[in-house]
Amino acid sequence: MSDETEILAALFAASMGTSGGTSGEGAESEEGLWQHFLARLAAATLAESALLRLFWPGSPVTGWHVGPAWEGPPESVVERMRSGRVYSQVDLPDPGPADPAAQGEPLPLRALRWRLGRGGSGGSGGTPGARVLLALRRRGEDFRAVDGLQLANL
Repeated sequence: MSDETEILAALFAASMGTSGGTSGEGAESEEGLWQHFLARLAAATLAESALLRLFWPGSPVTGWHVGPAWEGPPESVVERMRSGRVYSQVDLPDPGPADPAAQGEPLPLRALRWRLGRGGSGGSGGTPGARVLLALRRRGEDFRAVDGLQLANL
């Protein structure tokens, strides 16, 4: 199976809450499914860490990550991101608190945001929909063009 197929299979499994095995899987399995998806994506893109955050109106932020913990772009930046566009560290106006390991330089990252539900297309009417942030980060060399394509294809 290709990397892209494995990433998509892991994404579908996590979103459905099942790995295709036996029924009766609990919340820990759901956490593991999302971490498996993020681990597959991080491995394919050579990212050091990957995170997924869900912003539901009126609910606390839900998130998962693999690799070294980081918060990703701040909520104020995520709100201004266009849905479906892959961003790099130079595209994001406020990277948030500096990472001491970066020694003053922004670490290479790629981030993608989607809107779900009402307002999914960025419309102004009604209740705002949910937002999803998927972000990758690494140290050293910048991401390859194909890594951004991996995100865009999701």
